[in-house]
Amino acid sequence: MKSTARLLLVTLLFPFKVLACAGLYVIPGETIPSETFNVQASVHTALEQGLFEVDFVEYAHKAGIVLFQLQSLINQMPADEKPFNGEFYLYETSNGHYYRFGITKGKVRFENHKVPVGTVIDSSIVTDIDVLSSVIQGDITVQQAINANILIIPDSSNFVVPALSTIQS
Repeated sequence: MKSTARLLLVTLLFPFKVLACAGLYVIPGETIPSETFNVQASVHTALEQGLFEVDFVEYAHKAGIVLFQLQSLINQMPADEKPFNGEFYLYETSNGHYYRFGITKGKVRFENHKVPVGTVIDSSIVTDIDVLSSVIQGDITVQQAINANILIIPDSSNFVVPALSTIQS
């Protein structure tokens, strides 16, 4: 009961954190992916079960490293396994930040605070930075994260799964 109350309190406070990123681009009625609360609740459960651990490193530093690693993994993929041109979005639930990954001529680069518009919001990858870090470090597999509902990868971004799966040996 105590952890449920804490989770609800954090959830009530969460929209204010989202506004720090999503609020910069005021999108009436649409600011976060619909899976956000489910992912946050699942992250809480996964932490209690010891599925992964939280790194107590400053957020901006950790996010920069993890997102650069994801960018590098996708860039290393064979050209026929990823879009030649396009984009996908990642929504990070712990601090409420969007990241846009633009793909040009098969190379990907990420940008901070790029909020998707319209229905693209629910096509965003949704996860927590510590979950993504644990997957990239090989502490948990992509499939474990997806099964635990702590990593949501929509069909439109499914090409990211093989990049993350190369980590497990």
